Amino acid sequence: MGKGKARDTRSVPAPGELDLDTILDGLGVERRPGVYGYVAAPAGTAPPSDALAVIDEGAEVCWVLPVDSPAATDLVFPCAWLTLRVASSLDAVGLTAACASALAARAIPANIIAGLRHDHVLVPDERAAEAIAVLRALGGRVDAADGPPGTERRA
Repeated sequence: MGKGKARDTRSVPAPGELDLDTILDGLGVERRPGVYGYVAAPAGTAPPSDALAVIDEGAEVCWVLPVDSPAATDLVFPCAWLTLRVASSLDAVGLTAACASALAARAIPANIIAGLRHDHVLVPDERAAEAIAVLRALGGRVDAADGPPGTERRA
């Protein structure tokens, strides 16, 4: 190793809740305005400035872009971007599985991107309202479209 300080590689605990029941109890879902989609490019291609997610897939790179992006050519899977509003930890177990299972039970495709503070679920744009209701029901809440305003029902 060269001269100088060694890089500190210690990790810090991931912030957020670990208990799945507590996470689901506090689960909120918010739709980001707009419609998005996936675009693939050769590996090493720089993402456009409006890329909201960049995934290195080895031989190519994948971007999630707004559909109105100039770079959104050959866009795949027009989708709604749902953000799970809950302070879950990266070390928490089961949130992704619970969300994916609930959506799968209704045959709603879901592509989940984990962020440090929130998870994001990309679902077909035309099924966004249904997906939101399904995810909110995980926490025992019923979307306003499913009942009178202010109605909450425990699962």
